[in-house]
Amino acid sequence: MRVHAGIVGAVVFFSCCTWISAFSQSVPPYDPDSAFVHALGLQRAGELDEARQGFRLLLSRFPDYHDARVQYALLLAWNGHYQVALLHFDSVLFVQPSHVEARFGKAQTLAWTGRYRQSVDILLALIQEYPQSARFLSEAGHVYLRGGALRKALEYYEKAYIRLPNDTEVMRDLARVHRSLGNKELALYWYRKLLAASPGNDEARAEVLRLTYEADHEIQLTAAYESFTIEGIQEHTLFQAEYYYALNENWKPFLHFSNISKFSERENRFGGGFYAILMNSLSSFAQVIVSPNAIVVPKLDVTAELNAGIVRSVELIGGFRTLQFDSVNVNILMPGLTWYIVDEVWFTTRGYFGLIPNHATSSTATMALSFRPTPLTIMRIGGFSGNEILWATTISELSSIRSSGGFLGIKSRLDPHLSLDAQYLYTNRNFPSHSHLMTVTVSVLF
Repeated sequence: MRVHAGIVGAVVFFSCCTWISAFSQSVPPYDPDSAFVHALGLQRAGELDEARQGFRLLLSRFPDYHDARVQYALLLAWNGHYQVALLHFDSVLFVQPSHVEARFGKAQTLAWTGRYRQSVDILLALIQEYPQSARFLSEAGHVYLRGGALRKALEYYEKAYIRLPNDTEVMRDLARVHRSLGNKELALYWYRKLLAASPGNDEARAEVLRLTYEADHEIQLTAAYESFTIEGIQEHTLFQAEYYYALNENWKPFLHFSNISKFSERENRFGGGFYAILMNSLSSFAQVIVSPNAIVVPKLDVTAELNAGIVRSVELIGGFRTLQFDSVNVNILMPGLTWYIVDEVWFTTRGYFGLIPNHATSSTATMALSFRPTPLTIMRIGGFSGNEILWATTISELSSIRSSGGFLGIKSRLDPHLSLDAQYLYTNRNFPSHSHLMTVTVSVLF
């Protein structure tokens, strides 16, 4: 029995050894270098979550794999975990103070947290050690640009270009900093150079077009003529002149003068206002117009408007207008929405709600579809229905006239110094008559 048991035990032991040997051959040992290359490939392919998991697994088994820790820290920083990323960079630099990628990643992360001075100190040390590296020079330019030191940013971008004269990223950086400095001609030069090197670059194409047709001064001359379908009603006319001056990319104030002929009366109006970009996706408009005589127009006409992008393709509009007549003030709420269907097509709808003392609330709604057949031309078609709020200038028009109709317009930039805007509008009124309105605006830009 003992001999038999010994034989059985030997057989079992031999079988286990054979199974373990076979398993070890079927499951290869964990190769940290192969795992690093695989995770890095995922990162470069944009599969950031999978790459982060790969680096985390690698570090759990090989915590001293510094290159993996640096890449893992970068992924954390890209995801907004700046402080945790900095701890990982510092853990590498504690053991290996000269680790280039850890220093560079730490400099980038510090800049993303607004610590520009500390970031620049690291980059300047790297530049001193590696004076031929365009990457460190370009990054120093990025940090100075974010920190508002535009001249220093330009200096380092120019140094980077000397080392990499064919690099499209450096060309783009030079174009952007010149644009921020207000150097229009130099920005245009670098964007054209970028477009020649990279013909499909959307930013370069758009900026070349914008800068070519950009103007600091604009004079708008508008003439409008409204005729009525019932004989005996005198035509209404408008002549208007406005002067715009672009203080910078964000602020454009303007002056206004208009002369209105209506109901056998002629009125002069004076005023001004501004267009402004307050921050990303938030713009505003305001104007104040006064009328000295104020017979067939309000004494004071004030409008304010905000436009805010809420998602990529939708913009909300909030507007308020107040009209002051001799005996009463009228307040008009003007909410709206613009939906950008594609870059070249957008749809706008707006409501107008007039609050008139001792009268029922007046309201009207408009809808317009705009599209851009060419980069320099906009066409629009739309309609409206409700009370006479849009073009009314007297209390009686605001409170008692109902109207509906449609319009068709086109605006085109003919050359860098001339623009034309034409619109036809048909209005169906309950009183006194239907009408045809033609408006033409010529803009001189310089």
